Amino acid sequence: MKTDLFVKNVSSRECQTASTGVVDPNTIFCVNNYPHFSCQDSGGPVTLERDRRCMPVGVITSAVRCGSSRLGSQHIRVSYYLDWIYQDIMAQCVEK
Repeated sequence: MKTDLFVKNVSSRECQTASTGVVDPNTIFCVNNYPHFSCQDSGGPVTLERDRRCMPVGVITSAVRCGSSRLGSQHIRVSYYLDWIYQDIMAQCVEK
């Protein structure tokens, strides 16, 4: 089921403060989408629409505390892993 949400980007400092672990802003970004939460949505996509095209920007990993209005959810930053993704895809294509 697709749901469109408008979210507020959370600063790296706020994300780190709310997190239980280390947050590397190169690999993780946080958003607060209160009153909507990404509870039990881990592995799902985070997309951004630009020029009528949806681009993958993240993968849902966790909510710091599900249902909390103060704390956002953490997402893997896809752009950091693009080289690895492309290499893996190309390797699979060459093998076949």
